[in-house]
Amino acid sequence: MITISLEVAIILLVGALIVAWVANASRKRFQVIEDDAGVELAPKRKRLAAPADITSELERLFGLFQSGALTSDEYQKLKTQFLGEQTGAVPADLSARVERLIDQGRKIDAIKLYREETGLGLKEAKDEVERIERERRL
Repeated sequence: MITISLEVAIILLVGALIVAWVANASRKRFQVIEDDAGVELAPKRKRLAAPADITSELERLFGLFQSGALTSDEYQKLKTQFLGEQTGAVPADLSARVERLIDQGRKIDAIKLYREETGLGLKEAKDEVERIERERRL
């Protein structure tokens, strides 16, 4: 019979808790994308900022431009990039990934993916996935 001391048991338990915590933290920052080619991790998209935060960030960028810290091209590029993130613009391949999940009978996963990628609420994401599903049937 194998016996272990209380200290070793505590160390093993703490180690298991740390592994579980790290796995949970990784799951919050990344999404698992499964398709025919395999499984990959992709960073989750940020939620949309509040209007006051958007205004504040645009004012900050404009201040940097006015002070000469940014060229006109840099300012336009950063502004366009920031606004693109905030509009919830749909990534080009999102529809294809949603369609694959629908074809696999994984509608809930498709809705989750759509929500994570666009920052939309549950109802809006469900409506969009169902719209894509209806268009596929036609």
